[in-house]
Amino acid sequence: MTITIPRPIIKPIIKPFVPNIIGVGILAAQLFAMAVGNGNEPHCKLIVEIPHHSTSMKRDLNVDAIKLNVTSECSVPQTETTLSGHIYMMKNGQEITAHSFRNISRKSDPKNSLKVRFLNLYARCVYAEPVTYRGDASGFAYLENGSRVPLNGDSKISLPEACVIQAQ
Repeated sequence: MTITIPRPIIKPIIKPFVPNIIGVGILAAQLFAMAVGNGNEPHCKLIVEIPHHSTSMKRDLNVDAIKLNVTSECSVPQTETTLSGHIYMMKNGQEITAHSFRNISRKSDPKNSLKVRFLNLYARCVYAEPVTYRGDASGFAYLENGSRVPLNGDSKISLPEACVIQAQ
């Protein structure tokens, strides 16, 4: 008794254009290139939000202030971040430093050690004609493995607020 293997009733719709061994080789080369290019280097960035009139400080503390929120994000766990920052304002067509923050340190959140948030960088202000503000910050992220990664960030965008920071 002979056994016959039936032909498929439906012909394959897609036939590979490249032999399988070559396709596997190309895939392996791409994976290798991504692994070598990526390395184990930690990547960190500093996210500087646009300075804004803080509604929470007005509501909770009855204080008018321009607030600068900054977040340090790393691809590996960090223990803390130390930074210095500035709030700049446009006055008479020139950008001047309205307020500076120096060597401020924060520990990472135990629940998410990839981020360190600075949510209380502010300068008191008084209501006046709208003024345009921009912020920047720089510093270092200290990683759990003991290394230190430099950070720089800028809000890049300026927005007007009807509250002026007084001289420091």
